[in-house]
Amino acid sequence: MRPRKTRDGIEVQMTADKLLSLAINVANGWSLEDLSIDDSAALRKMLAEVYEQLLDTHRKAVERTKRSACGSIAGHLS
Repeated sequence: MRPRKTRDGIEVQMTADKLLSLAINVANGWSLEDLSIDDSAALRKMLAEVYEQLLDTHRKAVERTKRSACGSIAGHLS
């Protein structure tokens, strides 16, 4: 992965799996120095946003699962 600077910020090409993995690693304190980019702050911000979206999606999935399980249990108890 070699980020490149554009006039709008930076551009990075990677698979979704690598993006999620990098977002999680950076959120857990991993350094971006190995990537050799000029604007690691912009990349760190983008990865933090991806990580927050990942957590939000996970929270929503857990809530759906809880509601579904509660509805299923209530149906069996009636």
